[in-house]
Amino acid sequence: MNVVTWLGPEAGEEVRAQVRRMQRHAFEVQAGAAYSSAGAAVDLARIAAPCLAVSGAHDLGDFREIAASLPRRLSAARHLELPWAGHFPGLERPAVVTELMIRFLAETVPPG
Repeated sequence: MNVVTWLGPEAGEEVRAQVRRMQRHAFEVQAGAAYSSAGAAVDLARIAAPCLAVSGAHDLGDFREIAASLPRRLSAARHLELPWAGHFPGLERPAVVTELMIRFLAETVPPG
């Protein structure tokens, strides 16, 4: 169920196997962790660093909405939804996502 939930329909078997391993590890770690209800509030409006919020059209709606809302909450954010992706576009098509990030950084981060 997690593989179907987190990946787009075009993800290859190697990526599906990676996500299976990642999810099993996450469940094992979480099962042994103690959670605290105390948390610190974060003021996202104070973040000025460039942000490219990449989401996948096949991801869960809540995650898609969170990514889409970041440009309204961060002063230097852009959102890009990838029509072919699930929750892990960087695993599904690493070269494509790497190129998107390199292009974004070249446009937004001054050299130096």
